[in-house]
Amino acid sequence: MSKLTALALAYFIIWTLIFLYTVVLGQRQKQIKRELELIKEALDKRS
Repeated sequence: MSKLTALALAYFIIWTLIFLYTVVLGQRQKQIKRELELIKEALDKRS
């Protein structure tokens, strides 16, 4: 494996991990938003 191929592979792996991390963060953000909406609804019903 040449140095250039190894470098390209490393960049590919890094960018793939960054992409997957952002996808996971987006999913967590959606989940938190849903939970906050449920909490707001529950508080509105109590008032």
